[in-house]
Amino acid sequence: MISHMRKNYRKSMTQPDRHDKFAIKTFGSKSNPMVFAHGLGCNQTMWRDVAPAFQGTHQIVMFDLMGFGDSDTSYFSYERYQSLEDYADDFIEVVEETCSEPAVFVAHSVSAMIGVLAACKRPDFDEELLDERRYSSL
Repeated sequence: MISHMRKNYRKSMTQPDRHDKFAIKTFGSKSNPMVFAHGLGCNQTMWRDVAPAFQGTHQIVMFDLMGFGDSDTSYFSYERYQSLEDYADDFIEVVEETCSEPAVFVAHSVSAMIGVLAACKRPDFDEELLDERRYSSL
């Protein structure tokens, strides 16, 4: 089943534009957005075996935090990324660009705090915040 989901994941993803700041990939349903964020030192490929399980019922949104994965590092500066608040602003930008309704936010590691900070700034964005460690036994 997992190899079948991997094939569908690869086939159904929209390819990122080379100028895409956060290497955003979306696939699945056109509603019920579910945004996946990786931790520091990782990239969005960490969700390749998880996200496809939700594509039948959710719009899947994956992105790379600035400075990681395929994000466009020409946008990175040490002055800009001094705190997690700056990454929260990026998350808000991703949600504004990809989601037309409140989203479920699935976070790994420090991205859970980034999601909390973003939700404090924009409480209309997140329907639910899920830290993957709570569900590691599933």
